[in-house]
Amino acid sequence: MVISVLFLSGALWLLTDRLKQLSSGEMWSRMSTSLLMLHGAGAMVMLVLIGGLIPFHVRVGWRRKRNRTTGTVMLAANAALIVTAFGLYYAGAEPVRDWASTVHTGVGLAVPALLTIHIVRGRRRAHAVELERASSLDQQSSAPPPQPSRS
Repeated sequence: MVISVLFLSGALWLLTDRLKQLSSGEMWSRMSTSLLMLHGAGAMVMLVLIGGLIPFHVRVGWRRKRNRTTGTVMLAANAALIVTAFGLYYAGAEPVRDWASTVHTGVGLAVPALLTIHIVRGRRRAHAVELERASSLDQQSSAPPPQPSRS
């Protein structure tokens, strides 16, 4: 839900920011401001969620050696978004802001696809592990029972 709010508010902001140049620019300007506030609020919630994911979801997945590649990509994407958001908010130099804007936009638009890949790969891996366990249990149950020793 939070990722959806962030994606939609960011993508719609990109559109409304371009439309501010039209004759009806005042309406688009107000909408752009509202979308940025929504995006900022969503980002605050996302920071809390990431903080909760790291000690539980990420740590457990890393220890179990599951989905490390896409998990690392997701962590890197979120780190890039956090750093570039900081740059957009606090950087005074226009070249830095332009770079941060380009990176933030590109990574932000890619997050839904990256997250989908991470989830699909994780579920496939979990399903494969379940099948492997079931197969192992089937083999154990079909083995003849051990014979009592004659001592």
